[in-house]
Parts: sequence; C-alpha cells; structure tokens
Amino acid sequence: MVREGSFREDLYYRSTSWNQVPALRDHTEDIPRLAEHFLKEYSRLYQRSDVQRETECHGAAARISVAGNVRELENVIQGAII
Repeated sequence: MVREGSFREDLYYRSTSWNQVPALRDHTEDIPRLAEHFLKEYSRLYQRSDVQRETECHGAAARISVAGNVRELENVIQGAII
C-alpha cells in the first residue's frame, strides 16, 4: 500500500517501530519519579509555584492507582495542577 501510494509511509514506519510499554501497575516503583517530573513540568507551565513538590508528590504518588500507562499518570497530575 505504501508503494501504491494508498498508505502514508511515515505512518507505516511509526506503526512498525512502536514497542508496547508495560503498564505502570507492573512498575509501581517508577510512579513517584514520573509524578515528580510531571509536577515540575505542569506547575511551571501553569505558573503554580504554590505546589508543594517532593514530599506531597511521593505521598500522593504512592496512593495513586494507575492501571494504565504514563500518559494516564500525566493526565492525572495535570488535572491536579489545574
């Protein structure tokens, strides 16, 4: 289909090079570090210097049940900052 021009070449390469990332529920030890990263990023983006970072982040991250992926965690953190 790529050769025929009926399928975009860039999409073909993206779809064949994509690796499945394991769910965060299988790597809960990564959640605090990822949450801290997203807290810093979104508190800076939304100019929220009043957000307590490290202590609150690690406590909240330990209580978050993320069944999905990193993007889901990012959305939770972004929503909390907003």
